[in-house]
Amino acid sequence: MNYKEIAWAAVIDFYIAGNNNKYVELFRNKNLINNLRQNPSSVPFKVFKDKIISDFLNSWGRMYIQDDTAKEIYDAIIALNPFTLQMGNDTLMTCNLSSGSTVCDVTGKIYDRLTGIWGINMVGFSKIAHILNDSQFPLIDNPIRKKYKKVYSINDSPAGYINWMIEMQKQACAVIADFQKQGFAGSPEIFLSQKLGYASVGCNKSLVKFLDEYYWLTVTHGVPIPPKWIP
Repeated sequence: MNYKEIAWAAVIDFYIAGNNNKYVELFRNKNLINNLRQNPSSVPFKVFKDKIISDFLNSWGRMYIQDDTAKEIYDAIIALNPFTLQMGNDTLMTCNLSSGSTVCDVTGKIYDRLTGIWGINMVGFSKIAHILNDSQFPLIDNPIRKKYKKVYSINDSPAGYINWMIEMQKQACAVIADFQKQGFAGSPEIFLSQKLGYASVGCNKSLVKFLDEYYWLTVTHGVPIPPKWIP
């Protein structure tokens, strides 16, 4: 994958959703996101239910989480906090995904706890985990998983999701290398967030999210990127 592909996808996604959609609305709310990641018990359940479940997962994420399940997810995030804090400031591009690493161990614990909740599968897990660390946990949906299930061994298990992380890590590093090769300064995610106006409304999207937009457009919706008539 190269930078041009990611940039095209980012532009198309922007003109579909704009910079004021539910994803941007949540991730620009720094206080809520930081509290949920650092000290989730400080977030009242009603706020969690309204902002995370109703406004984001059930709306943007197209999930159908009822109140009792919402409470299970809330309790799980609080219980998992000591483990999620072990991730530190690593991103998908810098983290160690070799077997037995801290990231793999913690990912496995989060995966098992969240998918142990009725109705939460790998797709739902990826959306919840992405909230907890949008720079490390890549999103996945059913069409993407179906297409790459055999290619990257994406089965319903922690190892299956980690295989998806490994592939996204490779793609992210390829995009960064191409971005730098073309002489751009900084990072592709900051550059795109500034150019598309996300930064101006308080939401710097991660490269992990820009990768998701590429796969969501090309796989889930079958959009050729870049357009076939572009040399």
